[in-house]
Amino acid sequence: MLMASSTGCITYFDLDASTPTENILIPEQFDPLLPDRFDPLAEIKVVMAIDRDNDFPFLAFNLALSFSLANTPPPDPKAHGVQIWSVTLSLDDQQRGIGLTAEHLASFPLESSVNGIFCQSICGPHVALTLLSDEHEDFQLTFVIDWKRADGDQTNYPRRLVHPPIGKAPVCLALLIILTIILTVSDRKLSISFLATNYSPLRIMV
Repeated sequence: MLMASSTGCITYFDLDASTPTENILIPEQFDPLLPDRFDPLAEIKVVMAIDRDNDFPFLAFNLALSFSLANTPPPDPKAHGVQIWSVTLSLDDQQRGIGLTAEHLASFPLESSVNGIFCQSICGPHVALTLLSDEHEDFQLTFVIDWKRADGDQTNYPRRLVHPPIGKAPVCLALLIILTIILTVSDRKLSISFLATNYSPLRIMV
């Protein structure tokens, strides 16, 4: 089981152990203290998603982490962005699992207009995000992003807008390997296909 904190720290528990204990996977990355501690919108929101590598002989997956703030400048640029990590099972000499290790693969910032990430999914080189943006007329948006191309400290990375249909706000989404995104909207599921090469910067679509 994975757990995330508002400091960017990710810990895990082995639920098969007789006494599950907390282990650090990713240490604290930033200070969560904000100017207005009494403002509920001044809290760092964390969303996680995993993409398991079923071809690997032992447990291995990519972990997508999103950190976002609403109406408050982040205390650290990393507190308002997306990170991709590779997580693998560590083995001892007897090929027995002894814990998890994480390696940072990529990260990219979110625009200041983004007020929060609702849900996300990761599959291969793509990550899908449903977010709120004050500067877009539709306000709630779902983007598919090639995280390898987005890696860096700039916000002008290409992405593809695949949502919303009028009047529908997704509460869950899942990326499939066939480049199709599945959106759960109220009590219905929508299937939207997209071309991975047909990306446009956000400034062109707004």
